[in-house]
Amino acid sequence: MSADLLARGIGARAHAVARRSARETAMQAAAAIPLGTLPCFTVAASPPLITATDAAASTISAAVRVTATNACFRVTGTPIMPVAADPSTYGASDGAGGTGFTRPIQWEWMSDAAQVELLVLKHNALFDLFIDGQLVQDGAFATPATGDRRLVKLDWNATGDPRRPRHYRLAGINLLFGGLYLDPAGSAWFSGDSARRGFIAILGDSYSQGTGAPSVARTWAAAAAAQLQMDVWSDGVGGAGWNSGGANVPALRVAKGVAALTRAPDLLVTAMGYNDFAADAPALVGLRTRYDACVAAMRSAWPAARVVTLGPWTPLGPTTALGRVKAALIEAAAANGATYVDVENFVGVGNRGIYTAPDNVHPTAAGHLYLGRRIGQAIAEALA
Repeated sequence: MSADLLARGIGARAHAVARRSARETAMQAAAAIPLGTLPCFTVAASPPLITATDAAASTISAAVRVTATNACFRVTGTPIMPVAADPSTYGASDGAGGTGFTRPIQWEWMSDAAQVELLVLKHNALFDLFIDGQLVQDGAFATPATGDRRLVKLDWNATGDPRRPRHYRLAGINLLFGGLYLDPAGSAWFSGDSARRGFIAILGDSYSQGTGAPSVARTWAAAAAAQLQMDVWSDGVGGAGWNSGGANVPALRVAKGVAALTRAPDLLVTAMGYNDFAADAPALVGLRTRYDACVAAMRSAWPAARVVTLGPWTPLGPTTALGRVKAALIEAAAANGATYVDVENFVGVGNRGIYTAPDNVHPTAAGHLYLGRRIGQAIAEALA
């Protein structure tokens, strides 16, 4: 090997170590952050004027078109694919070339435009828009599944500083995005590679899917990531557990989701176990086999990432059955060199009336925020 190549290799490793050190320092600092308000869960005090139009053409005079494949966009999720009915719009693939477009996805960019229009294709989408880290409105944006275009216009002209460069983040599910229209003097550019901001990928059940949360960007996963000052992608499947079959076998889900991500995760978090509550002794042996295969698949895809395993949820408090699952996960995590984080009694008899929905299983919106803040701090402390 030449001296030049050797030097480059040493330099690259040093850079990777420095980045990881910076992110771990940020996580450790996050453990000390009080459970106050999270900026990404609050609405901006001076949002733009927002209007939605069901039209194929922009309402901005002499608009500048920015296509969805423009280099100004950073996409976090599984690889994007064009929509056959409208190839100018793109959605998240299933990780194996499929076009169901149901996966969570995030688009971000910078712009100084005084008027911005977002082009989306109606596909039963539910998404949030964050500008400079805060929500632009309290409720999530939603579209029907009619397949035609919708333009969401953001007009900053009524604010005191319409041309201030702003960071935009669009996050949701079933989201088919066709890029932007800008006013003639506006521009958009890449927001940077977030070298000092880490990334978490989560494999979970309905909690991680967002059941009970206002939107996919306001789940426990989003709150935990914000607490850790990191970005997140969460693969949640309702009813899933370690012993799920078919397409929901955990290692198969990793292959089509976590392993296909467009960004390298720093943390890989497993958040299952509640739906395995009925597991008998043979099923607990099967759980261990599935867990081992899942972690192996994660590490094969992202060998530099650290693995964290959450214990089973306790929406009504601990039970004997959930205790058996917890013990199995503690043993499995230790054997695989993963960090176990216990969430038992984060929600229990004393506070379940606040944080657990009337179905006695899923979190309320307040429960998602509460769980996320506690889990984020617990992860930071466990990895310190």
